[in-house]
Amino acid sequence: MRKSLHRHRRLVAVVVTFTIMLSTFSVIMSVLYAESKREAERANHTLTFLQDTLFEASSHRLGVNATMLDLLGVASVRLEGEFIEQPDVAAALHYTLGHAYDTIWKRGDSIRHLRRALDLYTQAHGREHPDSVRVMVLLGMVLAQVRDDQSVTLQREALEIRTNQLGEDHFLVAQSKAELAYALSRAAIPRQWSESERLYQEAEPRYREQYPKPHQDFARFLHTAATMYHVLGRYDEAEPLYHESLTISNALLGLDHQFVMECMMDYSVVLSELERYDEALALMKQVIDHAPNRLGRSALSEMQLRTAQIYLAMGDEKLAGQCLDRAYVSQCRLLAVNHSAEGDRFNNLADLIESTSGAVEMETYLQTFELIETTETSQWDATENYLELGLLWMSEGSRANLELALSLLEKSCSILTGDGEGTKLALSYVKTIYGECLTRLEQYSKAESQLLSAHEFLLSRLGSIHPSVRSAKEKLHQLYIAWGKPIIAKNYHTPERS
Repeated sequence: MRKSLHRHRRLVAVVVTFTIMLSTFSVIMSVLYAESKREAERANHTLTFLQDTLFEASSHRLGVNATMLDLLGVASVRLEGEFIEQPDVAAALHYTLGHAYDTIWKRGDSIRHLRRALDLYTQAHGREHPDSVRVMVLLGMVLAQVRDDQSVTLQREALEIRTNQLGEDHFLVAQSKAELAYALSRAAIPRQWSESERLYQEAEPRYREQYPKPHQDFARFLHTAATMYHVLGRYDEAEPLYHESLTISNALLGLDHQFVMECMMDYSVVLSELERYDEALALMKQVIDHAPNRLGRSALSEMQLRTAQIYLAMGDEKLAGQCLDRAYVSQCRLLAVNHSAEGDRFNNLADLIESTSGAVEMETYLQTFELIETTETSQWDATENYLELGLLWMSEGSRANLELALSLLEKSCSILTGDGEGTKLALSYVKTIYGECLTRLEQYSKAESQLLSAHEFLLSRLGSIHPSVRSAKEKLHQLYIAWGKPIIAKNYHTPERS
């Protein structure tokens, strides 16, 4: 046999190689077939579940006015306890529900389903499986939206896994860099601005290579990067990114798409900060024209409040006041529909504000805001109402108006209660305005207490370079100068004054 093998070694080599290839091919095909079969079974189970859910949530069961939220609620209830022996199917459905809840801003429900999906995929395939990492990335993004610093841990883990498995140049690695950058700028304690900026800059060339033609994923990347520069007050760097993102999104999605309107709103703020007021107002007018149809009637008052902020930045208190009045009228009209027991009172207040032609009595505003406070869904609206009107009164400058502003700002602070990170950040921001008003009214000791606590919290969360932190520090500097304490004031001497 050895002689025969030696004599025909070339033929034997070919036969052996072919046999190895055939065996390998057979094994691979068997694995692929088994995987394909599992995928087909998973798809079939998923389709059956969705069909049953749609029937369960049909008009026969929930009525003709059933909403997306109703449908997701039915699916969530049905999913509990199902597919115990098929974790892949359950994980895929939890992921889908988590993604759907995120799109309608139900972050708590989204996080609950995504955590379950991650647990199931991890149990079935391990932490480094692509499905586990995919859920990890989305869960990290949603946690960042609610400012949960666990998002940073998840995105770092996802980036490390993808880099080890795919190499530095793979697009999914660039995607993970962008998601980690978002988490670092929104949820890290304190915020990691330098690393966030570096990661965005590293990811951008790969995104441009991946999407040589307009694509919505690239537009979203540009928007998140622009937002980072925006919140840092680096408006010159945010502006071209917002512009490019808006150009792409508008062409792909159309003016009445929610993302496009969100981009327009953010872009208008940056344009206002750059003193390009006409462009900012033009964008807000387009949003106001389309908001009721796309974002709902509740969004209209917010858009009018944002327009008022632009007029305040321009120094036009009259037009700012008119926009605020329209915002309050919109809120009252909407709440009259949603809260029928108080419908007449809301409509009467709306009629009163409309009839005064810009000469609304403070008592009317207070009655309106106090009534808005009674609605369970409008606490943030009430807070913003007091704040915006307080800013308007502060801008007019007289002592009487400052005292009115002070009472409004006190009310705004009193409403912001709770342990949520977003609530604490908002309260600290309002305290900086409140402290400034106290300083101008020469109530220095009280102003010091408010400004010190606000500055300490904002610094611990946002870092020293954030505009809100620098603003709080500047207000402390102004306080101590006005109070006749120049030595202490030096401790809060900002770079802008150098």
